[in-house]
Amino acid sequence: MGFRAGFVLLAFAAASRRADAGASVDFARDVQPIFEQRCVVCHGSKQQLSGLRLDDRDSAGRVIKAGHAAESRLIEMVKGASGKLMPPVGARLSDEQIATLTRWIDDGATWPATASAARHWAWEPVTHPDGDIDRFVRARLEKEHIAPSAEADRATLLRRASLDITGLPPTPQETAEFLADTRPDAWARQVDRLLASPHYGEKWARYWLDLAHYADSDGFEKDLVRPWAWRYRDWVIDALNRDLPYDRFVSLQIAGDEVPGATAEDRIATGFYRQTLTNREAGWTGARPASISWWTVWARPARRFWGLRCAARNATTINSIP
Repeated sequence: MGFRAGFVLLAFAAASRRADAGASVDFARDVQPIFEQRCVVCHGSKQQLSGLRLDDRDSAGRVIKAGHAAESRLIEMVKGASGKLMPPVGARLSDEQIATLTRWIDDGATWPATASAARHWAWEPVTHPDGDIDRFVRARLEKEHIAPSAEADRATLLRRASLDITGLPPTPQETAEFLADTRPDAWARQVDRLLASPHYGEKWARYWLDLAHYADSDGFEKDLVRPWAWRYRDWVIDALNRDLPYDRFVSLQIAGDEVPGATAEDRIATGFYRQTLTNREAGWTGARPASISWWTVWARPARRFWGLRCAARNATTINSIP
């Protein structure tokens, strides 16, 4: 027996001894490892024999009757009581593992939402501490005995805002007008002016176009020019400048050709999918570039819109989408 297998069995045995000693069975510590090691190959994210997933709390409820292990299909199957033993291949579950599952179900089958693959921690609502960030900054400065920086003068503030919002410094005339403006809302007026500038979209579109892998040419050896690529680039710039709602920004890029009454501009948004490497070199079979292109197309929405990373090479389903 290898070290890993021996270590896993020892861990299961230790968990069972804790249960026998009267300690409550913890799902994440005692039960989920059993499911992960022995069950999710057939009842996980990749395949769901009989439509059952044991990495999903709601699906697993079909074979678990909380508080009644003897009446639970799960216990019946792992014991082989019905003549059909699960798992169907490899060694059967040990008596200690079955005892752990039984104890867990009899105790109410508590399955925390955060432990379910269907309710990964990444999906939990974002919470913020009360108060603004300045309070925390000020507390740390006081701890380090550092005095806050003096407030910047008006010319410096305008320069910072201009560079942040449009990527361009203010002109001498804009600076002079701001310095001469004594109205209480003078600063708000400058920010509104900068946000209304077409340079706002040109500056901030760069970040999204980088994520979309926008390019004016194909890449690879020939790197041929894409004469109409600019239309998608300009669509992104215009979307930012007209303050297109984010949900609309996303839906049009994913399926702009499918929205009711789709316009030419809506269809241009789907150029998001065309930002892939393309090899048009003579004699190339195209097999590998095609796989790269289609993989990129499939994975891009998950990575760009939902902040997910590929889990294709990760066999585990507990933390497969960090």
